[in-house]
Amino acid sequence: MHKGFHLLMVVLASSCTVNPAARRGELPASKAVVSEMRGEVDYSTGQEFRPLPSKIKLHEGDTIKTGMDGKPDLQVNGRTSNIRLLPDTNVKFEQFRSDPKAV
Repeated sequence: MHKGFHLLMVVLASSCTVNPAARRGELPASKAVVSEMRGEVDYSTGQEFRPLPSKIKLHEGDTIKTGMDGKPDLQVNGRTSNIRLLPDTNVKFEQFRSDPKAV
């Protein structure tokens, strides 16, 4: 049995606009969308894993698991941040937030 790398991820994304919540020091929730995918990629919103559909919106608490040839590309906070996962990776999205001070 092959043991993959496990990663717990908190995604921070920069934003070009500052909304009222950000001005008060609150960081609004962000989102991630699967923009492209190659190979075997599964996801879970709880316990059971199933094939990851393209263009799905990912939420806090969701987990992505890539197979030996899996490479999903994710867009976080619209088009401002991109993430590419590599094969044999498990990622659980614990928290999405937008930080207008991030570069």
